[in-house]
Amino acid sequence: MKIENCIAPRYSNNHPRPGYFYSGWGSNDKSFYDKETLEDHKSKINAILNNSGNGELGKVLYVGKGSNVPRHKVKIFVEENKIRKTSIIEHSDTVFFDKKTINDVYKWLKCKEVKVAIVPFAQELLNSITMINGLANQTNYLKFYTDSFNKKSNLIIYYDEFNNYPLNFQQALGRLDWKDLYEQDAYRTKNIEDIFNTLLNYFKNPHGNIIWDDTILEKFNSDGIDLDDDYISTLDSMFSSGEPDNVRLAIEMMSNVNLEKFGLTIALLLNKHKNSMNWGNGNTGSQAYKTLDRYFKNKGINWKYDFRVFSAGLYKNYSHNEEAKKTIEYFVLGNINDYLSENGFRLDGGYLQIDNFKVSLHSKK
Repeated sequence: MKIENCIAPRYSNNHPRPGYFYSGWGSNDKSFYDKETLEDHKSKINAILNNSGNGELGKVLYVGKGSNVPRHKVKIFVEENKIRKTSIIEHSDTVFFDKKTINDVYKWLKCKEVKVAIVPFAQELLNSITMINGLANQTNYLKFYTDSFNKKSNLIIYYDEFNNYPLNFQQALGRLDWKDLYEQDAYRTKNIEDIFNTLLNYFKNPHGNIIWDDTILEKFNSDGIDLDDDYISTLDSMFSSGEPDNVRLAIEMMSNVNLEKFGLTIALLLNKHKNSMNWGNGNTGSQAYKTLDRYFKNKGINWKYDFRVFSAGLYKNYSHNEEAKKTIEYFVLGNINDYLSENGFRLDGGYLQIDNFKVSLHSKK
C-alpha cells in the first residue's frame, strides 16, 4: 500500500532540558508491503531478469516505460516489419525491456523491515505537539506540523520511536494497530515507480516474449555502417580535436555503426576518449550518447572505467572471437606496460616491460 502525504513525528529527548518534536521528514510518500506481496513482486521481476531476452518478434509490440531504445529506430523497424504497436503492455505479445532498468526496479524493492502504525493526524495530536514544543520553548517546528495537519497528512508511527514519545502524546495516539511491514522510500522516485507500475501491468499477461534493448539495438544496426581504418581514424581525430561539435558528431556517427560486428572497436574508442564525455561538458545529452552508453552498460562493459574493469567486460563479451581476443590482450598489455614505464617505476633509466602473456577471465570467490 502507498501512503501519500505522510510525516513521521520525531521527538528530541534532551535531558535534563525539555524535549520537543522536530520535523524529521515530511510531506513525502511511503510505500509499505507485507512480506508475501513483496516476495511475489521480487519473484516475478527476477523471472524477467532471468529471461534470455532474445525473444521472437510477434504481432503486437510494446515499447514504453522500461525500454530506452531510440524511438525513431523503433518507428522504422515497426514499419519495415509490418507489426502493430500498443500503448497497453498487457495487450502485447512482444516487449522491449532494458535489463539494467529492470534490475534497478528489483534493487528498489530491497526494502527495510519495520513495525509501524499509520494514523490520521487528528486535532488532539496537533494540540499535544503544540503544548510540548511550547513548554520546551521550541516553536520553530510548529508551522511544519500545523501545515501537515491542514494538509490532512497521515502520521507514520515507528514502534522503535514510540517509547521515546512523551506520555500525553502516546495517550493522544490511542490504541495503535501495529503491523510488520517492509518500507520503501517513494521520495523522488517517480520514474522508477512508473516502470514498476508498467511491470505490474505486464504481469497481467506475462507472455515471456522479451527482447532486451541491447539485443534489438544490434538488429536495428545490422545494416549500419561497417568500419574501416579511414573511418576509425576520422572518429579518433574528431574526439582528439576536443571541439564539442566534433565530439557530438562522432558520437552520432558511432551510434549508427553495426554494433554486432564492431562493438569492440566502438567500446575501445569510447574508453580512449572517455574524458571527452565527462558529466557537465555538454557532450552527453544526445540520444545517440544515451543509446551507446546504455548498450554497453547492459553488456557489463564499463567503458568509463580504467583498463582493469573495462577489459574484464570486453573479455566476457568478445573473447569467443580469436581476433577480438588478441585485440583485448594487446590493449591490456599496452596499459600494463604504460604503467610499468612511468617514472616512479624506473631504475637507473631502465624499466620493466612485458613482451607477451595470456589473459583469462576468473570468477570472484
